[in-house]
Amino acid sequence: MFYQYIEVVELEKGLADNAKRFAQAVVETTDYSDANQCNREKVIYDHFIRKLGEEAVKKLLTDMGYAVQGPDYTIYPKFKKSWDSDL
Repeated sequence: MFYQYIEVVELEKGLADNAKRFAQAVVETTDYSDANQCNREKVIYDHFIRKLGEEAVKKLLTDMGYAVQGPDYTIYPKFKKSWDSDL
């Protein structure tokens, strides 16, 4: 079993900056109107938090000795989104 307790993860500031830039850029290529989400700031925030989560998971798994690639910060065109794993 991997997790038996809550793990606090501190990320480097640079990772938050990267996640913020990604979130602000990727919002131009996403459309969440089908999910009834039209608030641009909320979409940016969601992408930002999601990318920080990926960075936290990468850190935890790396600290456990796993080789982890990613997260993927590529901005894909609107109609060529990748459904590959980000880690």
